[in-house]
Amino acid sequence: SILIVVQSSDPDKVGKIVKKECKTMSERDSHQEGSPVFNDAHKHAFQLTQPVGVVMRIDPIKKNKKTLNNYVRMQLVDALLSGMRYPSGLLHQRLRGNQLVYVVHTLHMRWEGQDMLFTYALTDRSNVDTVTTMIDEAFNEIQTTVSQAQFDLAKAQVLFNFQNTRQNMSLKGSDMMYHYQTFGRITTQDEMKKELNEIQIQDVLNYATDYLERPYIFKFNG
Repeated sequence: SILIVVQSSDPDKVGKIVKKECKTMSERDSHQEGSPVFNDAHKHAFQLTQPVGVVMRIDPIKKNKKTLNNYVRMQLVDALLSGMRYPSGLLHQRLRGNQLVYVVHTLHMRWEGQDMLFTYALTDRSNVDTVTTMIDEAFNEIQTTVSQAQFDLAKAQVLFNFQNTRQNMSLKGSDMMYHYQTFGRITTQDEMKKELNEIQIQDVLNYATDYLERPYIFKFNG
């Protein structure tokens, strides 16, 4: 038997489409189930107290010479804070590790030509101020103290992200175009490895100190 389950804002409309397509098959017995009924006994298990608390931090990046070195240092800062491709970094370890957030992440964004690091976290309303403080502490820490283990992991993540992006056909074109428009050439994997090998911890500390401008912090439902 084949069971078709439809989840839609208009299940009747989708159901008609499914029936039409099924008519192209050979004759067979079928049974149409009615609309699913939500079990009230489990209702509260799926509800969160609303609204959820939100913390957003925007760190504008000062205008700087568009070099691969600066780009890689920025990505290392990103990785140290929240990892790249998979959760790690200071924010995940401290916020998710202590069950303070549902999700937290930092990523590089551009808005009207301005580069920035955008950090967001979803938490309980009662934890908004605590989460804000811990995010601030993480940013302060990457300006002063980064261990060799943290640094080595961040380097591995940045390289993996580069390799994975270039192997993904839906991302490869836009990434190559970004490198060409930004650096005047399409960065190769060997060039990326060379840049990562030459960057030291102090270089990243300097970048976090010199290039991240005063942040904007937005808190909702706290």
